[in-house]
Parts: sequence; C-alpha cells; structure tokens
Amino acid sequence: MRVVSFLLFISVIAFSAQSAVDTTTLLNQAQAQTKQKDIFGQQKNTNNQQQNKQQAGQLNESFAKLRDGLLLPGEADIRDLLPSIELDSPPPYGANLFAGGYESERVEGVNKNYLIGSGDKVSIWLWGAVNMNQVLTVDNQGNVFLPNIGPIKLSNVPAGNVSQVVNAKVKSTYKNNVEVYVNLLSATPITVFIAGSVVRPGQYAGMASDTILYYLKRAGGIDSERGSYRKVSVIRDGEIVKDIDLYSFIQSGTLPLFTFKNNDTILVSDQGPTIDVVGAVKKPFRFELEENLISGADVMKLATPLSNASHVLVQGTRKSGPFSVYLTLESAMDYKLQSGDKLQVKNDLRAQVYDIEIQGSYLGPSFIQLVRPQSFMTF
Repeated sequence: MRVVSFLLFISVIAFSAQSAVDTTTLLNQAQAQTKQKDIFGQQKNTNNQQQNKQQAGQLNESFAKLRDGLLLPGEADIRDLLPSIELDSPPPYGANLFAGGYESERVEGVNKNYLIGSGDKVSIWLWGAVNMNQVLTVDNQGNVFLPNIGPIKLSNVPAGNVSQVVNAKVKSTYKNNVEVYVNLLSATPITVFIAGSVVRPGQYAGMASDTILYYLKRAGGIDSERGSYRKVSVIRDGEIVKDIDLYSFIQSGTLPLFTFKNNDTILVSDQGPTIDVVGAVKKPFRFELEENLISGADVMKLATPLSNASHVLVQGTRKSGPFSVYLTLESAMDYKLQSGDKLQVKNDLRAQVYDIEIQGSYLGPSFIQLVRPQSFMTF
C-alpha cells in the first residue's frame, strides 16, 4: 500500500503539470512492480536456502578449501610473525614456521617405517597350490590369523617388512608352489597429546606416520613468546624417546623420521636463553641458544650480516649492572655474549671515495672521483 500511495502521489503531481499522463497506467505499473518484487523475494529466499545447503555440503566435503585465508582461533597471521623493522623486540627465529595451513594437507597411505598396530587392515593373497584372498585386521594381541597357518605376529613390524614376515610364516607351512602377496590397506588413527608451551595444548587425532610439524600445527604452533623451538620431546610410557631441534629443519630442511604410537605425548619445553639481533642483517630475529654463553661468531652465523655491515652495538646486563659496548664487526666475532643481550648491527663506515657527475656546459669528463681528503676545488 505504501508503494501504491507513493506512486499515486507522484501521478497527481505529474497530472497537474502534464495532463497527458494516465493515472490508471501508473497504478497498473506500480502493482506489477510490487508483485514482481514479491516473486523475486521468494525466489531469492529459495536461492539463499539452496545456497546455504550447498555451502554446508561443501564444508563437510572439503574443510581445507573453505578455510582458504581464514584464521582459526589461536592461529596467527604470517604478517604478524615476519621480522619487524622496530628495534624493541624482534620475533623469534622460526615463528613463521606455523603460519601456513599445511595441517590440512595430508599424504595418503603410510611410509615404510610405519609400525603395524592393532586395528590396521592387511590384504593377503595366496595362489598356486593354495588359493586364498583375505582382508585381515590386526587384533588386540598384534596378530592376524590365516587358516591352516595360524597367527602371524605383525605388531610393531615396519610396513616395509610386513610382506617378508607373512611370506616366511606361509612358507613354513607350504614349502613349495605357493606365492604370497601382502598389502597394508589402511592404518588406524591414533591419539597424540600435546603439552607445554603451545597455543592450544590438548588431545589430537592423527596417523602414526604424521610428522611432528603436523601435530604441532594442529595445536596452533609453538607459543612464540614462551615456547622453545629447540627442545621438543616425544614422551612414550613416561620416557623421552625422541628429542627434536626445529632449527635443523628451518636451516637445512632436516627433520628426523619418526613413527608415533597411540597415546604419545609431544612436550614443548620453555624457551631457553635468547639473544636479539636487529639492524644490518638478513635475519633480524630473537635467536634461542643451546647454552647461556655464546660467541659473537656463532650469533652472526645465525643472523647473517649484510655485506655493508661494519659495527655492532652490544647492550645487556651483567652482575655489575647494565652495559653497552660498540665494536667493529671483526672484534664482535670474538666477543662473549650471554642470554638477554641485544645486538644492533650497523653500517658505520664513512665513504672514502665519492663519485661526482658533472652536467651542463663543461668541457671534460662527465664523472670524476674525489678521494678523501681531496676537495672539489682540486679539479
């Protein structure tokens, strides 16, 4: 009614100004437009419902695709983790290791070092004098059972050795004319607990062949302010079975192969001694040390000074109180540093040769060089 009344009001004004306008035609057009809007609104609601259903289906079908660019609670934007030009507190070395979304990138199948466990499914074919084709599940005792052969112990057998173990057991019963083929069909998911200085400690599901990076990323990554990137341990039955230094992976891509077991615990230790390095270096980070004392050469190996770096300002605190010392880069290599020191690498060399370009009405070379302490008046 509001739309019709508004159009009627317009039509009266138009009629008084221009008598050729037909009021009935305007009313019919208004009613037609109103009806068309109602139909369009119903279609839009229907389309929205179908679209919501489709999006819900896509969410269940592919979580990784829908979270493209979306940060989950506890995840950090890589822009917040990359080195800053501020001298106050650089980010820790390795902080951007968990900025990606690779926890949704899974590799199908298992590697040859995966240890068989209860619940895993194994397909076994026998042909020749005996024909058999069975899919067997490893029981709680770690065995699979073959008729006329008996139980075969597969628990803790590497996936790459399963065929040899089964073949040896079958050949102990059928000496001749029997061929064996074994294939590990699927591995049973396991539970891994993640504790210590991580963003979201707790219990997580995965596969035994998943890497430690996968599980740490599931937990939101290492707490960059409190967690250690150099002391990550895997605990099994109360004992440490693996120690991992993520600096090795960051620097050289080296990550030890390791097969998890159900109820393993990943423990991220507290952050160790640190030294901040900023300024004329390729890697302006807060570096974690393996020991409290370290030489300047070891720190510079991590930070990688730029080619024009010449001096280092060292600031810190000793037993006598706060201190600062200004060293040449060469002298800083032998200087003993300790946790809490801050290094500012600087380009503090004054140019000894100046290149000068001459333009305009001048007869002679367009470029000249001045070597200190020469002046331009020399030329």
